[in-house]
Amino acid sequence: MNNQTNLLVRYSYLAFPLAFLGVPLYMHLPKFYHDYYGLNLGSIGLILFCSRLFDAFTDPLLGALSDQYRLTKTRYFAIFAIGLILAFNGFFYPAKNLEQGSGLIWFGLCTIFSYLFFSLLCINYYNLGLYISSQDQSSIQLSSYREFSNFLGMIFASIMPFLLIWQFSDAQMAFRSYGIVFALMLALSIALLPRCSLPQLATLPGGFFYVNISSIIYILKNPQMKGLLLLFFINSLPVAITSNLIIFYIDQILGAKDSSPLFFLSYFIAAALGSFACSVFFKNHDKAKALLIMMVISSLSFPLIFWLDSSNYHLFYIVCFVSGFGAGAELAILAAIAADLLENQRDCGNRFFSIWNSLAKISLALSAGIFLPLISISEDFLPVISFADKIKFYYGGIPLIIKFIAMIMIGRIKPTSQG
Repeated sequence: MNNQTNLLVRYSYLAFPLAFLGVPLYMHLPKFYHDYYGLNLGSIGLILFCSRLFDAFTDPLLGALSDQYRLTKTRYFAIFAIGLILAFNGFFYPAKNLEQGSGLIWFGLCTIFSYLFFSLLCINYYNLGLYISSQDQSSIQLSSYREFSNFLGMIFASIMPFLLIWQFSDAQMAFRSYGIVFALMLALSIALLPRCSLPQLATLPGGFFYVNISSIIYILKNPQMKGLLLLFFINSLPVAITSNLIIFYIDQILGAKDSSPLFFLSYFIAAALGSFACSVFFKNHDKAKALLIMMVISSLSFPLIFWLDSSNYHLFYIVCFVSGFGAGAELAILAAIAADLLENQRDCGNRFFSIWNSLAKISLALSAGIFLPLISISEDFLPVISFADKIKFYYGGIPLIIKFIAMIMIGRIKPTSQG
Protein backbone atom coordinates (compact mmCIF):
# COMPACT_ATOMS: atom_id res chain seq x y z
CA MET A 1 0.00 0.00 0.00
CA ASN A 2 1.57 3.30 -1.07
CA ASN A 3 1.53 6.43 1.09
CA GLN A 4 -1.38 8.01 -0.78
CA THR A 5 -3.63 4.98 -0.43
CA ASN A 6 -2.60 4.56 3.21
CA LEU A 7 -3.63 8.14 3.96
CA LEU A 8 -7.00 7.69 2.24
CA VAL A 9 -7.69 4.42 4.06
CA ARG A 10 -6.78 5.89 7.45
CA TYR A 11 -9.05 8.86 6.79
CA SER A 12 -11.96 6.69 5.60
CA TYR A 13 -11.98 4.44 8.71
CA LEU A 14 -13.99 6.96 10.74
CA ALA A 15 -16.95 6.72 8.36
CA PHE A 16 -17.39 3.05 9.27
CA PRO A 17 -18.24 3.42 12.99
CA LEU A 18 -20.22 6.62 12.35
CA ALA A 19 -22.55 4.53 10.16
CA PHE A 20 -23.23 2.34 13.21
CA LEU A 21 -25.20 5.12 14.88
CA GLY A 22 -27.94 5.87 12.37
CA VAL A 23 -29.19 2.35 11.61
CA PRO A 24 -30.11 1.31 15.19
CA LEU A 25 -31.32 4.80 16.12
CA TYR A 26 -33.95 4.83 13.37
CA MET A 27 -34.62 1.13 12.81
CA HIS A 28 -34.17 -0.65 16.15
CA LEU A 29 -34.24 1.70 19.15
CA PRO A 30 -37.89 2.87 18.83
CA LYS A 31 -39.08 -0.75 18.80
CA PHE A 32 -36.59 -1.72 21.54
CA TYR A 33 -37.82 1.03 23.90
CA HIS A 34 -41.43 0.17 23.09
CA ASP A 35 -41.06 -3.60 23.57
CA TYR A 36 -38.47 -3.69 26.38
CA TYR A 37 -39.46 -0.63 28.44
CA GLY A 38 -43.09 -0.32 27.38
CA LEU A 39 -42.78 3.30 26.25
CA ASN A 40 -45.44 4.81 24.00
CA LEU A 41 -44.42 4.48 20.35
CA GLY A 42 -46.10 7.73 19.35
CA SER A 43 -44.18 9.64 22.02
CA ILE A 44 -40.92 8.06 20.88
CA GLY A 45 -41.67 9.07 17.29
CA LEU A 46 -42.43 12.64 18.35
CA ILE A 47 -39.12 12.84 20.26
CA LEU A 48 -37.22 11.58 17.21
CA PHE A 49 -38.99 14.01 14.88
CA CYS A 50 -38.40 17.06 17.11
CA SER A 51 -34.81 16.01 17.80
CA ARG A 52 -34.13 15.62 14.09
CA LEU A 53 -35.48 19.08 13.29
CA PHE A 54 -33.59 20.64 16.22
CA ASP A 55 -30.45 18.87 15.06
CA ALA A 56 -30.91 20.13 11.50
CA PHE A 57 -31.28 23.77 12.51
CA THR A 58 -28.41 23.75 15.01
CA ASP A 59 -25.92 22.33 12.51
CA PRO A 60 -24.99 25.77 11.06
CA LEU A 61 -24.20 27.00 14.58
CA LEU A 62 -22.02 23.93 15.21
CA GLY A 63 -20.24 24.60 11.93
CA ALA A 64 -19.63 28.21 12.91
CA LEU A 65 -18.26 27.17 16.30
CA SER A 66 -16.04 24.57 14.61
CA ASP A 67 -14.56 27.21 12.31
CA GLN A 68 -14.22 29.81 15.04
CA TYR A 69 -12.37 27.51 17.48
CA ARG A 70 -10.57 25.31 14.93
CA LEU A 71 -12.26 22.11 16.12
CA THR A 72 -10.96 20.09 13.15
CA LYS A 73 -8.10 18.78 15.26
CA THR A 74 -7.43 15.29 16.60
CA ARG A 75 -7.88 16.23 20.26
CA TYR A 76 -11.35 17.60 19.55
CA PHE A 77 -12.26 14.51 17.53
CA ALA A 78 -11.33 12.47 20.62
CA ILE A 79 -13.54 14.64 22.88
CA PHE A 80 -16.51 14.38 20.52
CA ALA A 81 -15.98 10.62 20.21
CA ILE A 82 -16.04 10.17 24.00
CA GLY A 83 -19.25 12.21 24.19
CA LEU A 84 -20.86 10.15 21.41
CA ILE A 85 -19.82 6.85 23.01
CA LEU A 86 -21.34 7.86 26.37
CA ALA A 87 -24.56 9.22 24.83
CA PHE A 88 -25.11 6.27 22.49
CA ASN A 89 -24.34 3.60 25.10
CA GLY A 90 -26.59 5.44 27.53
CA PHE A 91 -29.59 4.13 25.58
CA PHE A 92 -28.96 0.57 26.75
CA TYR A 93 -28.34 0.79 30.51
CA PRO A 94 -31.58 1.91 32.24
CA ALA A 95 -33.31 -0.69 34.42
CA LYS A 96 -36.18 -2.58 32.82
CA ASN A 97 -38.79 -1.21 35.29
CA LEU A 98 -38.36 2.33 33.93
CA GLU A 99 -41.39 4.60 34.38
CA GLN A 100 -43.02 6.08 31.27
CA GLY A 101 -42.07 9.70 32.01
CA SER A 102 -38.53 8.93 33.13
CA GLY A 103 -38.02 6.62 30.17
CA LEU A 104 -39.08 9.25 27.65
CA ILE A 105 -36.86 11.89 29.27
CA TRP A 106 -33.89 9.52 29.25
CA PHE A 107 -34.54 8.52 25.63
CA GLY A 108 -34.82 12.19 24.64
CA LEU A 109 -31.58 13.20 26.39
CA CYS A 110 -29.62 10.31 24.86
CA THR A 111 -31.06 11.17 21.43
CA ILE A 112 -30.20 14.88 21.64
CA PHE A 113 -26.64 14.32 22.88
CA SER A 114 -26.05 11.52 20.36
CA TYR A 115 -27.13 13.87 17.56
CA LEU A 116 -25.00 16.70 18.98
CA PHE A 117 -21.72 14.79 19.14
CA PHE A 118 -22.47 12.93 15.91
CA SER A 119 -22.98 16.25 14.09
CA LEU A 120 -19.76 17.71 15.53
CA LEU A 121 -17.83 14.65 14.35
CA CYS A 122 -19.40 14.60 10.87
CA ILE A 123 -19.01 18.33 10.19
CA ASN A 124 -15.35 18.37 11.20
CA TYR A 125 -14.69 15.01 9.52
CA TYR A 126 -15.85 16.32 6.14
CA ASN A 127 -13.92 19.54 6.72
CA LEU A 128 -10.76 17.53 7.47
CA GLY A 129 -11.20 15.95 4.05
CA LEU A 130 -10.69 19.37 2.45
CA TYR A 131 -7.19 19.59 3.89
CA ILE A 132 -6.30 15.98 3.11
CA SER A 133 -7.49 16.30 -0.48
CA SER A 134 -5.22 19.32 -0.87
CA GLN A 135 -2.17 17.16 -0.14
CA ASP A 136 -1.90 15.69 -3.66
CA GLN A 137 -5.00 13.55 -3.04
CA SER A 138 -7.81 13.27 -5.57
CA SER A 139 -11.05 14.70 -4.16
CA ILE A 140 -13.08 12.04 -5.99
CA GLN A 141 -10.88 9.28 -4.57
CA LEU A 142 -11.12 10.66 -1.06
CA SER A 143 -14.91 10.95 -1.12
CA SER A 144 -15.18 7.51 -2.76
CA TYR A 145 -13.11 5.88 -0.02
CA ARG A 146 -15.11 7.69 2.67
CA GLU A 147 -18.55 6.81 1.27
CA PHE A 148 -17.45 3.22 0.56
CA SER A 149 -16.46 2.89 4.24
CA ASN A 150 -19.76 4.52 5.24
CA PHE A 151 -21.86 2.03 3.31
CA LEU A 152 -19.79 -0.89 4.60
CA GLY A 153 -20.62 0.36 8.09
CA MET A 154 -24.31 0.44 7.19
CA ILE A 155 -24.12 -3.15 5.94
CA PHE A 156 -22.62 -4.39 9.21
CA ALA A 157 -24.94 -2.18 11.26
CA SER A 158 -27.94 -3.71 9.47
CA ILE A 159 -26.84 -7.28 10.22
CA MET A 160 -25.14 -7.10 13.64
CA PRO A 161 -28.20 -6.36 15.87
CA PHE A 162 -30.01 -9.43 14.53
CA LEU A 163 -26.95 -11.62 15.10
CA LEU A 164 -26.42 -10.30 18.63
CA ILE A 165 -30.09 -10.73 19.58
CA TRP A 166 -29.93 -14.29 18.26
CA GLN A 167 -26.72 -14.90 20.24
CA PHE A 168 -27.86 -13.46 23.59
CA SER A 169 -31.63 -14.01 23.32
CA ASP A 170 -31.94 -10.72 25.22
CA ALA A 171 -32.33 -7.39 23.45
CA GLN A 172 -30.69 -5.30 26.17
CA MET A 173 -27.57 -7.49 26.34
CA ALA A 174 -27.42 -7.54 22.54
CA PHE A 175 -27.50 -3.75 22.26
CA ARG A 176 -25.04 -3.31 25.13
CA SER A 177 -22.62 -5.50 23.18
CA TYR A 178 -23.37 -3.48 20.06
CA GLY A 179 -22.51 -0.30 21.95
CA ILE A 180 -19.20 -1.75 23.13
CA VAL A 181 -18.25 -2.76 19.59
CA PHE A 182 -19.18 0.72 18.40
CA ALA A 183 -17.02 2.32 21.12
CA LEU A 184 -13.96 0.19 20.26
CA MET A 185 -14.24 0.87 16.54
CA LEU A 186 -14.75 4.60 17.05
CA ALA A 187 -11.71 4.80 19.35
CA LEU A 188 -9.60 2.91 16.81
CA SER A 189 -10.70 5.16 13.95
CA ILE A 190 -9.81 8.30 15.94
CA ALA A 191 -6.37 6.85 16.70
CA LEU A 192 -5.79 6.19 12.97
CA LEU A 193 -7.14 9.56 11.80
CA PRO A 194 -4.47 11.49 9.82
CA ARG A 195 -3.05 14.62 11.42
CA CYS A 196 -3.18 17.81 9.39
CA SER A 197 -1.83 21.24 10.21
CA LEU A 198 -4.59 23.84 9.94
CA PRO A 199 -3.81 27.44 8.99
CA GLN A 200 -4.59 30.15 11.52
CA LEU A 201 -7.73 32.13 10.83
CA ALA A 202 -7.38 35.87 10.52
CA THR A 203 -8.98 37.82 13.37
CA LEU A 204 -12.06 39.52 11.97
CA PRO A 205 -13.88 42.48 13.53
CA GLY A 206 -17.54 42.36 14.50
CA GLY A 207 -17.74 39.52 17.01
CA PHE A 208 -18.55 35.83 16.74
CA PHE A 209 -22.18 36.02 15.66
CA TYR A 210 -21.66 38.85 13.18
CA VAL A 211 -18.71 37.10 11.53
CA ASN A 212 -20.41 33.72 11.31
CA ILE A 213 -23.79 34.99 10.21
CA SER A 214 -21.95 36.97 7.53
CA SER A 215 -20.11 33.81 6.48
CA ILE A 216 -23.34 31.81 6.21
CA ILE A 217 -24.94 34.63 4.21
CA TYR A 218 -21.86 34.65 1.96
CA ILE A 219 -22.24 30.90 1.33
CA LEU A 220 -25.93 31.25 0.55
CA LYS A 221 -25.30 34.20 -1.78
CA ASN A 222 -22.37 32.58 -3.59
CA PRO A 223 -23.94 31.28 -6.85
CA GLN A 224 -21.81 28.13 -7.05
CA MET A 225 -22.11 27.21 -3.38
CA LYS A 226 -25.83 27.95 -3.30
CA GLY A 227 -26.35 25.99 -6.53
CA LEU A 228 -24.49 22.95 -5.21
CA LEU A 229 -26.32 23.02 -1.87
CA LEU A 230 -29.67 23.28 -3.66
CA LEU A 231 -28.73 20.43 -6.00
CA PHE A 232 -27.66 18.28 -3.04
CA PHE A 233 -30.96 19.01 -1.25
CA ILE A 234 -33.14 18.25 -4.29
CA ASN A 235 -31.17 15.09 -5.05
CA SER A 236 -31.43 13.91 -1.44
CA LEU A 237 -35.24 14.06 -1.50
CA PRO A 238 -35.75 10.89 -3.62
CA VAL A 239 -33.56 8.87 -1.23
CA ALA A 240 -35.37 10.35 1.78
CA ILE A 241 -38.79 9.57 0.31
CA THR A 242 -37.93 5.99 -0.64
CA SER A 243 -36.27 5.42 2.76
CA ASN A 244 -39.51 6.32 4.53
CA LEU A 245 -41.80 4.38 2.18
CA ILE A 246 -39.81 1.25 1.33
CA ILE A 247 -41.30 -0.81 4.19
CA PHE A 248 -44.84 -0.02 2.95
CA TYR A 249 -43.91 -0.93 -0.63
CA ILE A 250 -42.27 -4.23 0.34
CA ASP A 251 -45.12 -5.21 2.66
CA GLN A 252 -48.21 -3.91 0.84
CA ILE A 253 -47.20 -4.22 -2.83
CA LEU A 254 -44.67 -7.05 -2.92
CA GLY A 255 -45.98 -9.03 0.05
CA ALA A 256 -42.35 -9.88 0.84
CA LYS A 257 -41.83 -8.54 4.36
CA ASP A 258 -39.58 -11.47 5.29
CA SER A 259 -37.19 -10.50 2.48
CA SER A 260 -36.73 -6.93 3.77
CA PRO A 261 -33.27 -7.56 5.33
CA LEU A 262 -31.98 -8.99 2.05
CA PHE A 263 -33.38 -6.09 0.07
CA PHE A 264 -31.66 -3.63 2.42
CA LEU A 265 -28.44 -5.60 2.25
CA SER A 266 -28.43 -5.60 -1.56
CA TYR A 267 -29.01 -1.84 -1.57
CA PHE A 268 -26.15 -1.08 0.84
CA ILE A 269 -23.73 -3.43 -0.94
CA ALA A 270 -24.56 -1.79 -4.27
CA ALA A 271 -24.15 1.68 -2.73
CA ALA A 272 -20.72 0.73 -1.40
CA LEU A 273 -19.72 -0.56 -4.83
CA GLY A 274 -21.07 2.58 -6.50
CA SER A 275 -19.11 4.91 -4.24
CA PHE A 276 -15.92 2.91 -4.72
CA ALA A 277 -16.40 2.69 -8.51
CA CYS A 278 -16.11 6.47 -8.72
CA SER A 279 -12.47 6.32 -7.64
CA VAL A 280 -11.78 3.92 -10.51
CA PHE A 281 -13.86 5.24 -13.41
CA PHE A 282 -14.21 8.97 -12.74
CA LYS A 283 -10.88 9.90 -11.19
CA ASN A 284 -9.86 12.15 -14.08
CA HIS A 285 -13.23 12.95 -15.62
CA ASP A 286 -15.60 15.90 -15.52
CA LYS A 287 -17.56 15.44 -12.30
CA ALA A 288 -20.74 17.10 -13.57
CA LYS A 289 -20.93 14.62 -16.45
CA ALA A 290 -20.12 11.74 -14.10
CA LEU A 291 -22.91 12.87 -11.77
CA LEU A 292 -25.39 13.04 -14.65
CA ILE A 293 -24.44 9.53 -15.79
CA MET A 294 -25.00 8.11 -12.30
CA MET A 295 -28.32 9.93 -11.91
CA VAL A 296 -29.51 8.40 -15.18
CA ILE A 297 -28.41 4.95 -14.00
CA SER A 298 -30.18 5.25 -10.63
CA SER A 299 -33.34 6.50 -12.38
CA LEU A 300 -33.53 3.45 -14.64
CA SER A 301 -34.86 1.33 -11.78
CA PHE A 302 -37.85 3.52 -10.90
CA PRO A 303 -40.20 2.54 -13.78
CA LEU A 304 -39.88 -1.12 -12.76
CA ILE A 305 -41.52 -0.27 -9.42
CA PHE A 306 -44.92 0.14 -11.11
CA TRP A 307 -44.87 -3.38 -12.60
CA LEU A 308 -43.83 -5.43 -9.58
CA ASP A 309 -46.15 -7.38 -7.29
CA SER A 310 -46.10 -10.54 -5.17
CA SER A 311 -45.70 -12.76 -8.24
CA ASN A 312 -42.40 -11.23 -9.35
CA TYR A 313 -41.14 -9.58 -6.12
CA HIS A 314 -37.66 -11.09 -6.62
CA LEU A 315 -37.10 -8.52 -9.41
CA PHE A 316 -37.06 -5.87 -6.68
CA TYR A 317 -33.44 -6.88 -6.07
CA ILE A 318 -32.70 -5.21 -9.42
CA VAL A 319 -34.31 -2.00 -8.18
CA CYS A 320 -32.32 -2.14 -4.94
CA PHE A 321 -29.01 -2.82 -6.66
CA VAL A 322 -29.36 -0.25 -9.47
CA SER A 323 -30.72 2.53 -7.25
CA GLY A 324 -28.19 1.73 -4.51
CA PHE A 325 -25.25 1.78 -6.93
CA GLY A 326 -26.37 5.14 -8.32
CA ALA A 327 -27.04 6.66 -4.88
CA GLY A 328 -23.62 5.66 -3.56
CA ALA A 329 -21.87 7.08 -6.60
CA GLU A 330 -23.89 10.31 -6.54
CA LEU A 331 -23.04 10.94 -2.90
CA ALA A 332 -19.32 10.45 -3.54
CA ILE A 333 -19.32 12.71 -6.62
CA LEU A 334 -21.31 15.48 -4.93
CA ALA A 335 -18.90 15.47 -1.97
CA ALA A 336 -15.96 15.63 -4.39
CA ILE A 337 -17.52 18.60 -6.22
CA ALA A 338 -17.95 20.33 -2.85
CA ALA A 339 -14.27 19.70 -2.03
CA ASP A 340 -13.22 21.23 -5.35
CA LEU A 341 -15.52 24.21 -4.83
CA LEU A 342 -14.06 24.86 -1.38
CA GLU A 343 -10.45 24.45 -2.54
CA ASN A 344 -9.82 28.17 -2.09
CA GLN A 345 -12.50 28.72 0.54
CA ARG A 346 -11.44 26.32 3.30
CA ASP A 347 -12.25 28.83 6.03
CA CYS A 348 -15.90 28.26 5.09
CA GLY A 349 -15.57 24.47 5.14
CA ASN A 350 -17.21 23.69 8.48
CA ARG A 351 -20.04 26.15 7.90
CA PHE A 352 -20.62 24.83 4.38
CA PHE A 353 -20.80 21.19 5.51
CA SER A 354 -22.97 22.11 8.49
CA ILE A 355 -25.53 23.52 6.03
CA TRP A 356 -24.99 20.41 3.88
CA ASN A 357 -25.78 18.11 6.84
CA SER A 358 -28.71 20.27 7.84
CA LEU A 359 -30.29 19.99 4.39
CA ALA A 360 -29.94 16.19 4.44
CA LYS A 361 -31.75 16.02 7.79
CA ILE A 362 -34.46 18.44 6.65
CA SER A 363 -35.10 16.25 3.58
CA LEU A 364 -35.64 13.23 5.84
CA ALA A 365 -37.96 15.15 8.15
CA LEU A 366 -39.98 16.59 5.25
CA SER A 367 -40.40 13.22 3.54
CA ALA A 368 -41.65 11.64 6.77
CA GLY A 369 -43.87 14.59 7.59
CA ILE A 370 -45.46 14.78 4.13
CA PHE A 371 -45.63 11.33 2.57
CA LEU A 372 -46.47 9.16 5.58
CA PRO A 373 -49.60 11.23 6.28
CA LEU A 374 -50.47 11.20 2.56
CA ILE A 375 -50.46 7.39 2.58
CA SER A 376 -52.85 7.33 5.53
CA ILE A 377 -55.35 9.77 3.99
CA SER A 378 -58.75 8.14 3.77
CA GLU A 379 -59.73 6.84 0.34
CA ASP A 380 -62.83 9.04 0.63
CA PHE A 381 -60.64 11.97 -0.43
CA LEU A 382 -59.19 10.11 -3.43
CA PRO A 383 -61.78 7.45 -4.25
CA VAL A 384 -60.43 6.71 -7.74
CA ILE A 385 -56.89 5.97 -6.49
CA SER A 386 -56.30 2.72 -4.62
CA PHE A 387 -54.03 2.42 -1.59
CA ALA A 388 -51.57 0.35 -3.63
CA ASP A 389 -51.48 2.90 -6.45
CA LYS A 390 -50.79 5.69 -3.96
CA ILE A 391 -47.80 3.82 -2.54
CA LYS A 392 -46.44 3.08 -6.02
CA PHE A 393 -46.80 6.70 -7.09
CA TYR A 394 -45.27 8.16 -3.93
CA TYR A 395 -42.49 5.57 -3.83
CA GLY A 396 -41.65 5.46 -7.55
CA GLY A 397 -43.27 8.37 -9.37
CA ILE A 398 -42.50 11.35 -7.14
CA PRO A 399 -38.79 10.43 -6.69
CA LEU A 400 -38.41 9.99 -10.45
CA ILE A 401 -39.87 13.45 -11.12
CA ILE A 402 -37.56 15.01 -8.52
CA LYS A 403 -34.59 13.15 -9.99
CA PHE A 404 -35.31 14.68 -13.42
CA ILE A 405 -35.36 18.14 -11.81
CA ALA A 406 -31.97 17.40 -10.22
CA MET A 407 -30.56 16.36 -13.61
CA ILE A 408 -31.63 19.69 -15.11
CA MET A 409 -29.96 21.54 -12.24
CA ILE A 410 -26.54 19.95 -12.89
CA GLY A 411 -25.88 22.51 -15.59
CA ARG A 412 -25.82 25.24 -12.93
CA ILE A 413 -22.72 23.88 -11.17
CA LYS A 414 -19.22 24.38 -12.52
CA PRO A 415 -16.90 21.81 -10.90
CA THR A 416 -13.34 21.31 -12.00
CA SER A 417 -12.84 18.61 -14.57
CA GLN A 418 -10.04 16.78 -12.89
CA GLY A 419 -9.97 14.85 -9.63
